[in-house]
Amino acid sequence: MLKDSDKHEIIDFVNENMEGESVCDDESNNMIVFTFENEPNNQAMLGTEIVLDLLKRGFFVIYACVNEDGKFEMAIGDSEEFKS
Repeated sequence: MLKDSDKHEIIDFVNENMEGESVCDDESNNMIVFTFENEPNNQAMLGTEIVLDLLKRGFFVIYACVNEDGKFEMAIGDSEEFKS
């Protein structure tokens, strides 16, 4: 379960480390979903370094895809919540 401090940390991380304008458009107890604007000069990229930095902080990428509107969408959650 994500605490409010975790949610703020994830949002700050995305704002500081990912290029492109994003909107935090969905939030639940388990994850935060970001949608990035689809602009030719400002494309969001999800690389190994970002994934590893998130894992070091105790978070992980649940999914990353191009949504039905053609925009990059990514969900980040708490790794403890999804351990089996």
